[in-house]
Amino acid sequence: MSSSENSLFETLLGAFILGIALFLFGYSYIKTSQGIEGGYSLIARFSRIDGMGVGADVKISGIKVGRIESLTLNPQNYMAEAKLKINKSIMIPKDSSAEIVGEGLLGAKYVSISVGGSDTGLKEGEKITNTQGSISIESLISKYMFSSKDDKSKAK
Repeated sequence: MSSSENSLFETLLGAFILGIALFLFGYSYIKTSQGIEGGYSLIARFSRIDGMGVGADVKISGIKVGRIESLTLNPQNYMAEAKLKINKSIMIPKDSSAEIVGEGLLGAKYVSISVGGSDTGLKEGEKITNTQGSISIESLISKYMFSSKDDKSKAK
């Protein structure tokens, strides 16, 4: 193979790989936003949202039913407010609770909704009042590592 044939082959191979990458990016973008357009918004306040971001999933029983539309800080109480966009076909009961959980030890974090038993559903703009913020694995590890021996012996 001559150097010009090598160069042409490498160029075509690079273009092919770039095309596959663009296809996968487009496919993942479509799949993550699918089914939520035209949904309704709910508000959930959390004490901590470590590791969360706009676009993170909202799940019920492990099934995606929405996404985080925006995150803001309430200046009166310093709580993080998450605006959740929920699929319009899913009715969230008024007594439901929301919790920030992670997919494994180092996985992405998402909002998990535990469905309540109320017959009345939350409507556009209403708040999920029972929430639990994220738990910082780093702070738990550092508390354990840097606690005194007396604290560790009392725990046993």
